[in-house]
Amino acid sequence: MKSTQNTAVEKLVKRAAFALALVTTTLASITAQAAPLVFETEATKIIVVRPIDVWRIDPAIGKDSLEEHKNKRVSYVLAHGGAKLNGSPTLFGSASSHPLIKDINNKLEQLGAERTRSVGVNGFYVEEATQVSKELIENLFEYQADIYQQMVISQGNPDELQSKNSRNKVLGVALATATTIVAGQRFGLGLGSQTVLGSGTARDLYSAVSRYDNSISPVEISTFPLDGFKSFEIRRVNPPNRTMGQIIIAYKDEKTEAAEHEALVIAVVALTGANSTTAEIEQARKEDFARRKAIWDKCVADGGGTCKPEPIRRGGG
Repeated sequence: MKSTQNTAVEKLVKRAAFALALVTTTLASITAQAAPLVFETEATKIIVVRPIDVWRIDPAIGKDSLEEHKNKRVSYVLAHGGAKLNGSPTLFGSASSHPLIKDINNKLEQLGAERTRSVGVNGFYVEEATQVSKELIENLFEYQADIYQQMVISQGNPDELQSKNSRNKVLGVALATATTIVAGQRFGLGLGSQTVLGSGTARDLYSAVSRYDNSISPVEISTFPLDGFKSFEIRRVNPPNRTMGQIIIAYKDEKTEAAEHEALVIAVVALTGANSTTAEIEQARKEDFARRKAIWDKCVADGGGTCKPEPIRRGGG
């Protein structure tokens, strides 16, 4: 007969395994990273990782994205307060009349951007906000950065990816693999015939971080002094073309609707790229590629021939 303690551990293992599977499934077909943009207001610090700045494995999508940006065509949806607010007109109606959307669109119009009915290559959906405690925000940054770096390694040599016919399949497998590996490395959790939990601290941390699966993105964000901030919230940005971004808002005092409103206007306008030149977007993508290459080269230097994409296994066993 199993002891009560062993039964409790087994239940915890199953819950942790389910949480990891949920995170992996949620992120499975997405890639990300570009240098974050940082803005500051009297009430907040805003960090924006833009999908439009991400180097594209598929060169055709990259070209279409730049062309769309040159023509200043934007499309977005913002989840806010339990509602999905259309920032652009749809086939069935006009854009939302919510004050937040009005202020974003007024700014976009000032920048000469055209809001389109079609989603386009650069269209995006901003998820609802997730509150993250001050105690966990740095751990979350580290976790996301680990996933990003492991994802790059799992995808393979960046110099060769654009020439592969299987590149569209590589994306999902790489990120799923990366998430699993990182969970094992950081939290002592493995998903195989034997599931092992690490220390109580690592287990608790994984349990806490996995709550943010709807907002986690594979991105690298430099840490910054947290003493001047009281609360944090993150939003994942989901475009339709397997790239990903994120909005992080750090509040200097207690969060207010006015502070959130101001921060979201700045962040969403930045996400569209309307306040950047196409040359700046191209430069950001070059820097993103260089970062991927640096991660790959370091892996090669540290591990010899181990830096190769894992083979895609089909079928059982």
